[in-house]
Amino acid sequence: MGKTRIAIRLARRVERSFSDGVVFVDLLGARTGRQLLDTVTSAVGVHVVSADTDQALLEYLRDREMLIVLDNCEHLVEVAAELATSILHACPTISLLATSREALRVPGESLQLVEPLPTFLDDVDTTEPSSAVQLFIERAAPFIETQVASTQLAIIAQICERLEGLPLAIELTAARASILAVDQILEELSHSLQVVTRGGRTTHARHNTLRAAIQWSYDLCDRREQLAWRVLSVFGAPWDLGAGKAVLSNLGDESRTALDMLQILFEKSIIRRVRRGDTVWYTMLAAVREFGQERLTSEEGHRAQLAHRDWYLSRLRAAEFDWLGPRQSQWLAYFRHELPNIRVAAEFGLTDRANPEKMFDLLCVGWRIAWQADGRIDELRDWLERALMVNSDRTPSRTMARILHSTIVGLHGDRTYALGELQRIRKDAEALGEPLLASYVDTACALLTADATESVTLLQRALKVQDGDPVAVARVGTSVWLVQALERLGRTDEAETLRDEFLQAAERSGEQYESNALLLHGGAAACRRAEPDLARDLLTRALKGQRHLRSSVAIAHAIQSLAGVELLVGNPDRCAFLMGAAQPAWRFSGAKPTWSPTYFHDSQTYEQGAIQSLGRVGYEMQFAAGARLTLDEALNNALGEAPPSRTASSARTSILTARESEIVELLVEGLSDREIARSLSISIRTVQGHVQRILVKLSLHSRTQIATWKLLGEDQVS
Repeated sequence: MGKTRIAIRLARRVERSFSDGVVFVDLLGARTGRQLLDTVTSAVGVHVVSADTDQALLEYLRDREMLIVLDNCEHLVEVAAELATSILHACPTISLLATSREALRVPGESLQLVEPLPTFLDDVDTTEPSSAVQLFIERAAPFIETQVASTQLAIIAQICERLEGLPLAIELTAARASILAVDQILEELSHSLQVVTRGGRTTHARHNTLRAAIQWSYDLCDRREQLAWRVLSVFGAPWDLGAGKAVLSNLGDESRTALDMLQILFEKSIIRRVRRGDTVWYTMLAAVREFGQERLTSEEGHRAQLAHRDWYLSRLRAAEFDWLGPRQSQWLAYFRHELPNIRVAAEFGLTDRANPEKMFDLLCVGWRIAWQADGRIDELRDWLERALMVNSDRTPSRTMARILHSTIVGLHGDRTYALGELQRIRKDAEALGEPLLASYVDTACALLTADATESVTLLQRALKVQDGDPVAVARVGTSVWLVQALERLGRTDEAETLRDEFLQAAERSGEQYESNALLLHGGAAACRRAEPDLARDLLTRALKGQRHLRSSVAIAHAIQSLAGVELLVGNPDRCAFLMGAAQPAWRFSGAKPTWSPTYFHDSQTYEQGAIQSLGRVGYEMQFAAGARLTLDEALNNALGEAPPSRTASSARTSILTARESEIVELLVEGLSDREIARSLSISIRTVQGHVQRILVKLSLHSRTQIATWKLLGEDQVS
C-alpha cells in the first residue's frame, strides 16, 4: 500500500537520466501471462505484427535507454519475473522498477521495503504534520478548513496512528470527511475499521475498501499460507521466531517448515520484520491481523491459542530457572516486549476451563520478572482477581495465586486484611501438604508486617524450606528481604555480612538484578539511618546497574532515595528536583511510590522537608523542572553525569522536520516549487510554506542560501 505512489515519485525524479524516458505499465488488469506481455508491449509502444511478441519486445528495447515501471506484479509474479529476467539479460541499457507485494527474485534485484507513513507530529514545537497527517489533509481538503487547528492536527494524527500509516487506508478514511468531523471519524475508528470502506468511482475494485485490498492479498496465498495467516493472527504484539514456530507447528504441512512459512508470508508482505537490538521480531498490521482473526475457525483458534499460551508459559519457566545468571537483562527486555502476548495468553486462559492450573501458572510463574520489574503489579492484581473468580478449586497453583494476590493487596495499603487472608492460606497450604507454599506465605507476611523482629523470624523460617526449592527466584527474594529486615532491626553487621556474601556470589555468577535490589535497599536503609555517604554510594551503584537492567521501578526508587540523601546533606533544591526526576520512571512503569512498604523510603518526609525549606512554590518549580526530563535524562542527572554534547551542526540540522529535510535535498537539486510539489505529491502552496519555515528556522534569506548551507556542510554559512 503506497507502492505505486512511491514508484511514480521516483520515476519522475530520475526521468531526466534516461534518454528514452520512463514508461509506466499498470499490470492490475492483466489476468494471464499473455495479457501481461501484451500490456507491457503496448505500453512501451511496440506494434507487433508477428506471433513472437516477446522477441519483438526485446528487439525494440535492445538499443534504448529507458526506465520501465512494472506496477502491481504480485498476482502474476512468476511471469513478471521471467519477463524481467529476459529484458535485463537482453537489454543492458533498460532499467526496471517493479512494485509487488512479493519479491520477483530475479538476478540483480535490489529490494526496498515500503514501510507505512510516519504518523507522529514531526516537530512538537511547530506542530509540523507528519507525512501521514499531510496525506489525510490533502485528501480531505475539500471538506476541512485550509488552516487546520492544532487540536484537529492531534486528532488526525491519532486517526493515522489507528490506521498504522497505511496510505490507502488514510485516503479512504479522509473521504469520510465529507460527512463526518475528524473527531467523529476517530470515534468510528475506535470501534472498527469498517469506516475505511469507500473509494472513487474510477478506482480499481481492490482499492475501493481496505478490506478488498487485504482480500486481494489473501486470495493470492495458497490454502496453507492462508491457514498460517489465520493462526498467526492470535498474536497480540510482535513475536519472535520461537513463538512463530510454536504456533505454526500444528499446520500439518510436511513439505514446508514453520520457518519456510514465515519466509513466504514475509515475502508476500503479510507479515513484517522489525529488528530491535539483536532480535528480529515479526508482526502484522492491525487490519491484516483483524482480517485473519475474522476467518479463524473455532477449532483453528483453539489450537493456535493453546500453542500460544503454552509457549509463553514455557518462556516464563525458562526465565525462572535461568534467572541467577548473566542473562537477566535479556529476560527483562524480552518480557517487557512480550507482555502484550502474555496478556493475550492470560485472556485465553480465563476461558480454557480444561486447564485452570496453566491459567494460574501463567500469572504466577516468573511474576517478579515479567510483572514486578516494571511496576505492572496493579495490572497483575486485576488478572489474579479475574482468575480466582472463574475457578475455586483447592490446588497448589490456585493457592500460589491467592498468596500473590494477598501480598499485592497488602502492598496497596490493606495490610490488616492481607495478613488475615495469608494466615488462612497458610492453613490451606499445610492441608495440601505443600510446605513450600507455606514458606511463601511466611515471606509475604514478613514483607507486610511492621514488626521487624517478627519479619526476621518469618524470613529465616521461610529460607530453611526454600533452600530445597529448585527454582531460586523466590529464595533469592526472601534473602533480599531478610537483609532489609535485619537493617530495620538494627542488626547492621549481620545485614552487611549477608549482603557482601550475596554480592560476591552474584559477581561470580554474573547475576545483577537481585544484587542491584540489595544495593537499592541498603542505600535506602542508610538514608533512614542518616548515613548520607554510605547511602549515596550504594544508591549510585544501584542506579548505574540500571543502565543495563532498565527496571523503571528500581530507577524510580533509587532516584527518590537519592532525593532523601540530598535533603540530609542540606540541599532541598536538589531534593525537590530529584523528586520530580523520579516521575518519568514512575510514569513509564505505571507504578506508584505508595506501593512499597512504608519503611522502604518515606517520600512524604522528603517532600515535606523540601517544602519547609523552599516554600510550596519553590518546591513545585524544582519538582516540575525534574519531571520534564526523559527517563534517560533523569538517570544521567541523578548520577551527576551530563548528557552527550551535540555539535552546532547537529543541533541546527535537527530543528528541521523530516519533510523539510526532504525539501532541502530537492532545492539542492535545483527543482522549482512546482517540480518539488509534483515529486512529493503535495500542493505548491504546501511546498512554499515549507520553504518559508526552513528560511526562518535557519535564519537564512533565500533558496540559494539554503542550498549553499546544505552543500557546505550545514554550519559553514554565517
